Amino acid sequence: MPTPQLTQDLWTTPSDLARFVLELQKGGHVLQPATQREMLTKVLGDYGLGLGLAETGGHKSFSHGGANAGFRCTLFGYLDGGSGAVVMTNGDGGSALADEILRSISAEYQWADYRTKERTVASVPPDVLQAYAGLYALAPGFDVTVTYDNGKLFATAQGKKVELFPESPTSFFSLEADVPAIRFTRASDNSVEMSAGGAAAKRQGR
Repeated sequence: MPTPQLTQDLWTTPSDLARFVLELQKGGHVLQPATQREMLTKVLGDYGLGLGLAETGGHKSFSHGGANAGFRCTLFGYLDGGSGAVVMTNGDGGSALADEILRSISAEYQWADYRTKERTVASVPPDVLQAYAGLYALAPGFDVTVTYDNGKLFATAQGKKVELFPESPTSFFSLEADVPAIRFTRASDNSVEMSAGGAAAKRQGR
């Protein structure tokens, strides 16, 4: 009979990960200096050894996210000053909650990252909003359906529906962090084009 193969999941806690953040910032307890430097040095794009690396306003930071079915987790820290945070959630929609918590921490401790951006919602006539409704194929296998309902505009993609708030008659934003800014333009032939996240597509079926 074949020998049974045993598998083991690696579990941790926010406190353990917070200690790991401190080790990356200060070192000297677990990580060798060479390992610490390698993890915090970009080797491929904006990534070091297992970490995302960034710089905002002269403040260098590192981060890492984790996701399993039913769990979403985020680790973030600055290279200098000892600031950082770890948020672990037990839900598939936990990323939005983690971002909200990090924005609150940022506001309290004046971080350069996760700052709340204030926007002003513009008043746009209903007929202008209705004119944007339709199907847009932004990328192969990625369709966005824009709908108008009771004076509001919505976008649905891959089963996720979000409200679009107008900053102007042609520019819109969502309160979801992973939804890029959206812009609609109308051509001389009365066709409508949507632009979002570096991609653009004309409305289909009209």
